Amino acid sequence: MKYYILLICLFVAIVSIPAQAGLSVVNEANPGGGLAASDLEVLLMRDRDCSEAANKSAMEHLWACWDDDAMLLGPGGTLTGIAEIKEFTIAVRKDPRFSISWSVQDGELSPDGQMGYTQGVGTITRSGDDGKAVSMTNPYLCVWKKDREGTWKIIIEK
Repeated sequence: MKYYILLICLFVAIVSIPAQAGLSVVNEANPGGGLAASDLEVLLMRDRDCSEAANKSAMEHLWACWDDDAMLLGPGGTLTGIAEIKEFTIAVRKDPRFSISWSVQDGELSPDGQMGYTQGVGTITRSGDDGKAVSMTNPYLCVWKKDREGTWKIIIEK
């Protein structure tokens, strides 16, 4: 867990340095002008695809959104690793009123384009104590990294 907290702090520091210094971010794959807007759009689309998978309960596709060592930080505690996340996502779907969706609003990439974050608003509906549907809408934040194949994976979700 300390590793991920350190990783977040390092990511935030790296992302903010060029902007504070008035510099542009340069990527070796795009040396003429920094990271291409499409690089960020790929990350934002990945977030949207994961939301669609969650909304449709396409579990294999949803689970592929997280890194094997991902952390899901929630009000009930922290889930660590894909096995715990799978167990949780299966358990919550036993509630007949359960649904989840989110809408990404923004994101940013690290200077090398290997990490990024997305943030937006999500809504979860579940059965309340009285059996009626209860919906909660809250902001969310995901920290992502590219895996060896270049696929964006969530490493921390809050």
